[in-house]
Amino acid sequence: MESSCLEAESSVQLTHQVQQVLADIAEVIGQFQSQTFEIAQAVEQQANVAEEVSKNIENVRGLTDETVDVSATMQTSLVNLSEKSNSLSKVVNQFKV
Repeated sequence: MESSCLEAESSVQLTHQVQQVLADIAEVIGQFQSQTFEIAQAVEQQANVAEEVSKNIENVRGLTDETVDVSATMQTSLVNLSEKSNSLSKVVNQFKV
């Protein structure tokens, strides 16, 4: 009888230890879930920032292409203006005495 009581007490103590271990495991799992959620939020924020940077790079590329086109047009216009200036100088020189 006494040995049955000792075994019962031992079982109760073991059960309490198991409950504590399970509670500790549940707490660790909760911490992991919290950290996983924070990591997921950080990844989402980084993806949003990367997308915004990509859009900005595309905008800069577009503006650079436009600048190149405008520069080419200006160069052509300057060459034409220089040619017309030379022609005008020749005409003016014909009227000099």
